[in-house]
Amino acid sequence: MKIGILTFHRSVNDGAVLQAYCLQQILQAQFPQASVELIDYRPWTLERIEYRKLFRRRFPFINRYKWAQRRSLQEFLHQHCTLSLASCTTNTLQKVQNFILNQEYDGIVVGSDVVWQIRDQGLIPPVPNIFWLTGLQGMKKLAFAVSADKSEKLSRQLKNNQEQLLASLEDFHWISVRDEVTRQMLLELGLAETQVSYLPDPTILWDFSSIVDTPQEFEQFPGKLAGVAVGSSFIRKKLTQIMLAKGYHVINLLGARVKGQISLPLHYSLNQRLGIYPLLDLMVTDRFHGSIFTLKLGHAPLIFLEVVEKYPDCYSKGRDLLRRIGGEAMVWRTESLEIGENLDYYLARWNELFPDIKRGLGAIRPSSFKDIEQISKILD
Repeated sequence: MKIGILTFHRSVNDGAVLQAYCLQQILQAQFPQASVELIDYRPWTLERIEYRKLFRRRFPFINRYKWAQRRSLQEFLHQHCTLSLASCTTNTLQKVQNFILNQEYDGIVVGSDVVWQIRDQGLIPPVPNIFWLTGLQGMKKLAFAVSADKSEKLSRQLKNNQEQLLASLEDFHWISVRDEVTRQMLLELGLAETQVSYLPDPTILWDFSSIVDTPQEFEQFPGKLAGVAVGSSFIRKKLTQIMLAKGYHVINLLGARVKGQISLPLHYSLNQRLGIYPLLDLMVTDRFHGSIFTLKLGHAPLIFLEVVEKYPDCYSKGRDLLRRIGGEAMVWRTESLEIGENLDYYLARWNELFPDIKRGLGAIRPSSFKDIEQISKILD
């Protein structure tokens, strides 16, 4: 049997690559005799976005951190993952359809990540695109913990393609999502509640601790270490000032440091970057996978930053994750230009909630076994 995984494995993003690895490991464990591979497809729209991240508008013009991260993620894929022998980079639906059909898969699993995001200026080609497995016949189709996070409800694409999207969805043998926002979108498109299941992200389901490599430079770090992984440079600077005042050494886990921060060496592998999380004494992030890494690899208080401008309806994927494990109170909701000094409040709340959060996280995997068994039966 030959199984293909369709996801964003080439994104210059640690979480995107690790979720692809974990999903491949899950499926390979279920089918040890099967050939399970990442379909090496990349949409041009996503390639252009990733390529632009490698450069800056100001001197020195090169984003050295992104170049180094890109190289390390490519090395990780080649060392730890199996990719299809052939590759395809295109926005043309028919070309990628033909490419995938030529691989002769018995089943295709799409997901995880935001592969069903619908935005008029999004990461992937307008719908219907290949991530909905449109036009692929003669194979079993499954969606594993997919997400449509940050989709635009009023998108022209969504309005103009509802019938076609529903037809593509009806052709799936199994659909699971990782957040409530995606479930609601699929129900609004016309699926019945019984057709949509919940599955957590593959990085929650698979134990990836064996590939974590703790950097020697930080193993005996003197003092308290706080991690910051936030997109807004203003918020990063403000958080750093607050943490420094509280006696923390601050490390930026998303790239170049701001004043007062420690930066990660450019040569670090993905394995070594993951090795930082067990050493943290505090983590503040607006990243979904950064939250998971913190929860799974260490014991540091986790504060998820939910920026109002990005999530006006309070439906962030970080909130969804923490709500499911009893930690929604650790969501720090703020406007991008107003960061209050509420750190002590959240640290106190963490001490209260930590036992419940750990129990909730531990319960997610066993509760998902039945669904994974169902997926195995469908593919078998």
